[in-house]
Order: sequence, then C-alpha cells, then structure tokens
Amino acid sequence: MSGKTSSRGQQDEISGEKHEPTPTKEIKRRRKEFEKIHIPNEIVEEILVRLPVKSLTRFQTVSKHWRTLITSKYFGKRHMALKKSKGCKLLFVCDDFVDRAEDTLFLKTVALEKTSVSEGDEQAFEFEGYKGFLDISESCDGLVCFYDTTRAVEVMNPTTTMFIELPLSRIQQLCIYKPNPEVELEPVQDPNPVLDPVMTCSQIGVGKDSVSGSYKLVWMYNTSPATPPTCEVLDLEGKKWRFVNTTSLDHHQILCDQRPVFANGSLYWLTGDEEGYATTQTKLIVLDLHTEMFQVIQTPPFITRDASGDKIGLCNLDGRLCISELKKDCKQEF
Repeated sequence: MSGKTSSRGQQDEISGEKHEPTPTKEIKRRRKEFEKIHIPNEIVEEILVRLPVKSLTRFQTVSKHWRTLITSKYFGKRHMALKKSKGCKLLFVCDDFVDRAEDTLFLKTVALEKTSVSEGDEQAFEFEGYKGFLDISESCDGLVCFYDTTRAVEVMNPTTTMFIELPLSRIQQLCIYKPNPEVELEPVQDPNPVLDPVMTCSQIGVGKDSVSGSYKLVWMYNTSPATPPTCEVLDLEGKKWRFVNTTSLDHHQILCDQRPVFANGSLYWLTGDEEGYATTQTKLIVLDLHTEMFQVIQTPPFITRDASGDKIGLCNLDGRLCISELKKDCKQEF
C-alpha cells in the first residue's frame, strides 16, 4: 500500500463513524465557497436596499465595503425613499397594557391598514422610571423626540430602537435649577435676554436642513409679552444647544401648546396673542433650517378672515405643508 494512514483515520474506517466538522471549520468552508461566487456590487446594493433596518445594522459587520455602503448618505436616501413608497406606520405610546409597571411607557408601531393596537404588534421600546407626562415631537425621517421641561431630550429611531440622550437645553436648566438658589447657571449668549422669563407651554420641532442634510431640533417658547419668543437650536451632529436670533419676529408670540410642523426644509408655527393664546389675527412663523432665519407670513386666502388660531391646523402631508380650518358647520377645509 502506498501513502500513510493516521491512527484516527484507521479508527474511522474500522468504526465507520462520521466526524462532523467543527463550527469554525464549517464557517471557513462556507466563506471560501461564497468567495468563489462573484455577485456584482449593483445587485448587492439592490438586495440590501430592500432589507429592514435591523438586518442592515447586523450586515454592517460582514465587510468594510458593506459597512461603507450601508452607512453612506446615498444608500440612506434610497432606503428611506423605498420605505416611504411602501406606506407609513403609526407610532402609539401606551401605558395601560395588562400586567405592566405604572412607571413604564411602551411604544407600539402599527401599519395604517390596521384599526387597533394589540399585544401582537411590534414593540419598539420601553421608557422606564418616567414620572408624569412626556411630550412627543412630530416625526422626521423616522426620528422622534421624547422629553419634558425637567427631563433630558431623547431622540429615538423606533425602527432600530436606538436612541441618544441630549444635554439639557436652557429652558430645561431654568425649570430644573431655578427653584434652587444655590445652583448658579452658566452664562449664555442669548440675543434676546429676559431677566425673569415666564415660559409658556411649547414643544420641540424636528427637521432636516435641505442643503447640508443634517437633522436639527428647534425649541421655541414665549418668555415675555414685550419681547419675541426665545429659540434654541441643536444640530444632532454637534449635540449642543445654542440660541437663534428672533428679532425679525417683531414681537409675535407663538400659539401655546402646538407642535411645530416640518415641511420643505422649514419649520412652521401659528402665532398667538401676547400671552400665547389663540387670536383672530393668526399668522404663520417660518424658520428656514439652513439659514436659520425667520419670516412672518399671512395664512392662505381660503382661511376665514379673523379665524381663531385654535381652529387652524398644521401638518405635513406627503412632504408638503398642509393647513386646515374647522368651519362653523363642522366641516374642515384643507
């Protein structure tokens, strides 16, 4: 006989037993087989762009090429456009499910064609240890903010359940530390300083710079009837709050307790009276997120003259600013 036979090999011939390859060897074998198959990059991209976000997060570890592709702005835009073409989902924030802790909020995503929220729906995230009520911003490309005046803003993507906690804004610092005279706040460069500000109810707006593509958070609030509103802006890339000059608003106050609406690269608010309540002289405040400059414009002609601000609604409808008015006959015109 020619060649050599190991003792292990003789045992295998005698016993007839088959030894399965180890997991590591099997992985290496499959990898070598996969490397022999050449799939054009264009086809790989077409496959990846149709996958859910959770899968894409995992596939970033496959190779440097895949990670570069998946994290590129070009790929992100294509993936976002494809997702939007398939329809939207509703995000529900719930605290009344059976056998749940009282201090926990649960996020549920539901497809538009469904009519109710059930336990089987996708659970995105849990907020534990919250007290009271959390404000929720409008969504921008799937990003949502959860916050209140005494709790740091958390920006979350419900699809991936990833979130970041932001530093306290100036309004939050005042609400948290002002009652304590021993705490001295750092001086800030507010272009419209108010010695003893009286903050009214306000909510954060989330939008996207149409030129740079960066996401920005905007928190505008009334501080005094004699001065324009105060506006704080945070760029998600820098994660630092700063003030924006509002002198061009010419003492216009924003309507209290409204969510600013993002459309076409700008955020929109309705104006209120000196104390922030609904008025019959309602106008639109517009902030261009790229230039960070304000305008005050008239409402569209179809809005009834002297219509009260609480009868006018703003929303984003397929990327456009949608304005509606609730008429006296209970009909709504858009």
